Amino acid sequence: MFLLGHENTDAVVASAELLRSMGGRARNLLADCVEQQGVSRTKRSKVSSDLEDAGFVIIKDSDDLYDQVIRISPSFAGEEALEMLEQIEESSAKNKVQK
Repeated sequence: MFLLGHENTDAVVASAELLRSMGGRARNLLADCVEQQGVSRTKRSKVSSDLEDAGFVIIKDSDDLYDQVIRISPSFAGEEALEMLEQIEESSAKNKVQK
């Protein structure tokens, strides 16, 4: 895996574990952001704020007073954490099948 958002593989694994601990809603929002390269929402949720605090997404507020929309885009760290979490879970599932 070529890394842009983390210094090494251990950091990516730690981020993947953090993402896992944030729960399914955070993971689903991040997955949507990665898949669509960003999503728009009418207001900031706790989940999106938590993802931003962890460095997994970048949130930009619109400057339009009449059309309040926020844009949530994935960061490189978020994309790498999601990919690593998927790899960890896939590897874990394969190990369970083989036993």
